Amino acid sequence: MAKPAFQSDIAPINLTEGDTLECKLLITGDPTPFVKWYINGQLVCATEDTEISNANGVYTMKIHGVTADMTGKIKCVAYNKAGEASIEGPLKVVAPIPVEFETSLCDATCREGDTLKLKAVLLGEPEPVVSWYVNGKKLEESQNIKIHSEKGTYTVTIKDITCDYSGQVVCEAINEYGKATSEATLLVLPRGEPPDFLEWLSNVRARTGTKVVHKVVFTGDPKPSLTWYINNNEILNSDLYTIVTDDKTSTLTINSFNPDIHVGEIICKAENDAGEVSCTANMITYTSDMFSESESEAQAEEFVGDDLTEDESLREEMHRTPTPVMAPKFITKIKDTKAKKGHSAVFECVVPDTKGVCCKWLKDGREIELIARIRVQTRTGPEGHITQELILDNVTPEDAGRYTCIVENTAGKDTCEATLTVIDTLEKKIDNKPPEFIVALQDKTTKTSEKVVLECKVVGEPKPKVSWLHDNKTITQESITIESIEGVERVTITSSELSHQGKYTCIAENSEGTSKTEAFLTVQDHWKVREQETLDLKVTVIGTPAPKVEWFKDDKPINIDNSHIFAKDEGSGHHTLTIKQARGEDVGVYTCKATNEAGEAKTTANMAVQEEIEAPLFVQGLKPYEVEQGKPVELEVRVEGKPEPEVKWFKDGAPVAIDNQHVIEKKGENGSHTLIIKDTNTADFGKYTCQATNKAGKDETIGELKVPKYSFEKQTAEEVKPLFIEPLKETFAVEGDTVVLELEIGQHMQLEVLEDGNIKLTIQNAKKEDVGAYRCEAVNVAGKADTKADLKLQFAAKVEEHVTDESGQLEEIGQLDTVGGNTLFACSVALSIPFLFSFYVFVSCFKLCYSRNRFIQDRQWTWKSSFRINEDGTQKLVIEESKTEDQGNYRVEVFKRRW
Repeated sequence: MAKPAFQSDIAPINLTEGDTLECKLLITGDPTPFVKWYINGQLVCATEDTEISNANGVYTMKIHGVTADMTGKIKCVAYNKAGEASIEGPLKVVAPIPVEFETSLCDATCREGDTLKLKAVLLGEPEPVVSWYVNGKKLEESQNIKIHSEKGTYTVTIKDITCDYSGQVVCEAINEYGKATSEATLLVLPRGEPPDFLEWLSNVRARTGTKVVHKVVFTGDPKPSLTWYINNNEILNSDLYTIVTDDKTSTLTINSFNPDIHVGEIICKAENDAGEVSCTANMITYTSDMFSESESEAQAEEFVGDDLTEDESLREEMHRTPTPVMAPKFITKIKDTKAKKGHSAVFECVVPDTKGVCCKWLKDGREIELIARIRVQTRTGPEGHITQELILDNVTPEDAGRYTCIVENTAGKDTCEATLTVIDTLEKKIDNKPPEFIVALQDKTTKTSEKVVLECKVVGEPKPKVSWLHDNKTITQESITIESIEGVERVTITSSELSHQGKYTCIAENSEGTSKTEAFLTVQDHWKVREQETLDLKVTVIGTPAPKVEWFKDDKPINIDNSHIFAKDEGSGHHTLTIKQARGEDVGVYTCKATNEAGEAKTTANMAVQEEIEAPLFVQGLKPYEVEQGKPVELEVRVEGKPEPEVKWFKDGAPVAIDNQHVIEKKGENGSHTLIIKDTNTADFGKYTCQATNKAGKDETIGELKVPKYSFEKQTAEEVKPLFIEPLKETFAVEGDTVVLELEIGQHMQLEVLEDGNIKLTIQNAKKEDVGAYRCEAVNVAGKADTKADLKLQFAAKVEEHVTDESGQLEEIGQLDTVGGNTLFACSVALSIPFLFSFYVFVSCFKLCYSRNRFIQDRQWTWKSSFRINEDGTQKLVIEESKTEDQGNYRVEVFKRRW
């Protein structure tokens, strides 16, 4: 019996009204589960438009002709006797809506180098595909062009805009039910340099009828145009006034000063495409009560006008004093403003046209980025005051906030603030409600130097005011950043330290109430020690009454054994946990917990034991070994390394098989390893490799195990089986050549055929009959050995005949008596065909042999006999220590081959 289990998920489903919804799920269970389907909590039953089925564990719901009100969640519940299970998935059904611009593009003007942002709001289902064009050319994403869409709002942002973008902007939107476009005109003005005055107007005192000259020096790119005003009346060239302007200066000459007209304020205004600037001064007249004649003479009076005569200059006197620079002061401040979504909002303030004044606008403390729909406008009023305007077209809820206007010059500054409230006409009035944390803080554990973020989300009306506490104290550390973004309250610690550990509290309050959420941040420190080193973990704790201190490792109490781990109370709240000769099992998370009646506190740290590592090194390696068959041998190595290396043995590149004959032993703690071969056989000879490996690396040593070249020479107390050191080898010969078959045998065999221990079978003038396989066999009481080789001739035919004594040249073997226990047989042969005698007692050669009544190979002989060939050709067989069984008839048979 098994409860239902879903083997597949409900993937997000997106449909258009009228489509067919089909949802399939694979469900297992024993007994077979029953299933119920729900859409937005409503049970779905089978009807003529709805099909519900089950086939081999695949459960299907099919609904024909879905509608938009089905948008929400699909839920499937499966149940049987063993239990039940459920699963959910999203469903979206959209009604087809032809694309339509809810908010069209607006004409825009900006300057070269500005950032321009164009926005359009669209309706349409399914979501339309939107493209942007400037002068017929489609805009593509690049470093300076960013295209973005979110919930029906489509924007294009162009950074560092150039004059090339001036022209027609088109936003085109298309979905399967229609197409819509919106157009606007974009004007990008040259950035240039706004005008400025290098030499400003000065206040002037003048006498009636005198000529007065006002002069300014200006700059700006393009060259600004200058306009002069007296008491807010524009001055033009006439009989009363002369205006002369060149590339850098402009002068206004009042040909005859008239107090009734000219006393008051004089203004010079410079403007170009990049901006405008004004400067002002005052003109007053001399009166008799202002200065006595002597005082007038003492004044440093200036006579302006290069074309004045001396008599005229005496009459036309004036006095010029510099205009003091005054700190700006608002005449009218900006006021709180409300605007409906999609409408315009204007902030306006008035300031005097004070020398060198500049104006800045800020929103929520940040300088405003001027884009197409957000612009600043400056105009001069009839009284010469400057009106500064911040205009926001097509306002959005994001524009709501606190706006600040700052005016300043070298003498000082003034500020004013106001709030913009954006009214969404589609939204209902929101009732006040106390703060509520819909996402609470969560406890976190981090390590020193790591980044950690604590965040929560709060809602409430009016918007709650949020504050943060750390261990019940207001957060003041510069290393902690506090942010509030759209209701998400966040504390960020870029690099955590032990001092950051503790309880964090977020408090939200408004006029309706207060709410808070708390979490504990644990900061773990890193402690690293080497193996066998001593580590001291120290803490200091305060509290009343004196706290009880406990130590834990991996959340389990530590066994203070006072041999490996010690805990000590050093007084004044200082406690130490000492770990002597640290080892691998000490690795873990250590916690110190202090408790008293008022509460508890704890601190944690990570401990890591840094293991010493050292690559393997063979201090005693393998060497060449020689051993005889059947004897045991030990191959021993000694290796060092940390951690202790793993040792493996190989023979001729393959791992050594461990069995009853092959044993690997590890001796002691000095790194000694031995491969023991109990009974060496032929398969054991070869190249041996011992390989040692650990995490730091590997090393290997190589040695060879072989048979001693003359192993029998070492045997004195026991008999040794024959061994051919040089076996017979296959031989090729041409007819008529002399062929030598040679082998080497140990000296203990006492075969004195040749002095160097070699036995040779010499076939002179080889013939066809000599072709065949030759075998040489050596025999003693300990055993026997043989060697074989082929003799091959080219174009040879084998002919064999028995040699008879036709010429009487074969001397008969005489019967001899035993002398001194030795028996000697001798004969001599004089033949034209070379031959070689051999007693088969020692070497059996089937082409040449001795016999005694029968072939000797039929009899096993001992090594007490020897065969000698004398220089005169006499052949001798010597039987040493002859016995009764040696009696009998001996004969010599000689064979020859003819080619």
